[in-house]
Parts: sequence; structure tokens; C-alpha cells
Amino acid sequence: GADEALDILAKTFVDPGTCALVASPTYSMYRISVELLDGRIIEVARRPDFSDNVEALIEQCKRPEARMVFLCSPNNPTGNLSKREDVVRLLETVECAVVVDEAYAEFAGESLVDLTGKYENLIIVRTFSKAFGMAGVRIGYMVAHPETIRLLSKARPPNSVSTISLTLAKLALENRDEILPKIEEIKRERERLAGRLAELPNVEVYPSQANFILARFEQADKVYSELLKRGMVLRRVSGPLLENCLRITVLDRKANDRLITSLKEVLGVKS
Repeated sequence: GADEALDILAKTFVDPGTCALVASPTYSMYRISVELLDGRIIEVARRPDFSDNVEALIEQCKRPEARMVFLCSPNNPTGNLSKREDVVRLLETVECAVVVDEAYAEFAGESLVDLTGKYENLIIVRTFSKAFGMAGVRIGYMVAHPETIRLLSKARPPNSVSTISLTLAKLALENRDEILPKIEEIKRERERLAGRLAELPNVEVYPSQANFILARFEQADKVYSELLKRGMVLRRVSGPLLENCLRITVLDRKANDRLITSLKEVLGVKS
């Protein structure tokens, strides 16, 4: 999907000895893309509510070797959005590229694409892998100012997207009216599931604008293992602020209710 876009960004902006900034915890591919080009990742810790620490990001961008800032919005694995005013402040303050990964944007209903005509240092990364369910097709895209796109195109490999992938993406866009109701269904189910999870004892649920929910348990490893025995796989996460957290994908109502029933068994909650 969008991983090739991250590769193109790294090839465009990263040289050995330079660095890129990430608001941590976040998606791991940013680090991989940068380090493959002998660049360095600087992690700027998010605030306790997982919001971006904009002041710290701006301060770190003063490094002469800073080339990019990666923001994931909604963020993977925390599910929260970067605030529009925070991104605008970054764009107007720092001299490096600001990359906003909107892989899950359809589930949030918000985007910063409209800012790309004004800010040449803003690059939006999107994908067909999430809301459109086309991860196997491997197609994503970037939206940026025309001058920025011309720069990025120099690092784009020729014929990297197959005709079949392009045809499927075109069909998906032409049939958005069939896909949008499914996205709305997931959003409604996300709120219902979050409410059910919050009712469980000693479970902290974080607000999400993606198709998953981050929850903190007293013993996440035990919960993970017990659910695995029952045929359910949650995503283990690690990093700053993520102790005892698991990422839960929002499925249909029946599957989500099965998860809640199993969690009650694991946590010893009487029906």
C-alpha cells in the first residue's frame, strides 16, 4: 500500500547522517524506511493522552540534520488524530518536510489534504489497504503541492504499480457508494465496542478514530494468551506509554460480542 511511498520519501529526503522525527509510539515502518538509507530516527514522546508534543517536535526540528517529521493520523496503534492546528503550526515553523500518514483517515472522516495547495512542505500519504480492504493489491498514493510531487517523482521507481492494481483501485473509487456504508458501520461498531470494553473491570479504553481500539489491561500478556486459546488474535504493542496495552480490531457485531464474552471469561467477570 503506502509503504512504497515511505520508501520514496526516504530516498528523497534522507542522506547518511541526517534524521527524521516521529511522534512515538507510532507505526514502525517509518524507522525502517529511514534507517535503510543510513538515516536516524529521533523519537519524540507523545503526551500521556497520546497527543503530539508539538513543542518538542519543533525543538528537535531545529537540528541542522533534521529532514522529515512523520505524523500518523489517526495514529497506529493509539487511534487518535493529530490536531489540525498542531500540524499547521509545524508546517509554518519547521523547515523540513512534514509527512502525515492518513492510512486510516476514512474511519475518522477528517483529512489535511486541503492544506497541500498552501504548504509545499506537507505530504499526505494514503492507502487502499484499510478502508477499501485492498491490502493484497498493494496500492497507495501521496498528495502534495505540485512542486513537491515533481521532486518526489524523481525517486519513484518506474512501473511500480501494476495495471491490475490500478484497475482495481479505479473500480473501488467508482464504487465508493457501496464502500462508505461499510465504513460507517465500522465507526458505529467501534463506539459500541469501546463502550462494552470500558464496562469491564480494570480496563482502560482510549478514544479511537481508526478501525481499531487501544485498551490497557492489568495483565495484557495473560489476556493475549487466553484469547489466543479461544481463536482470537489481538495485536501486541510495545514502546513508550504502551505498557500492558493491546490493539483490538473492530469487526462485525457478532465477532465483537464474542470477544466481549471471552474477555469476561478471562477477566473472571460473572454474567
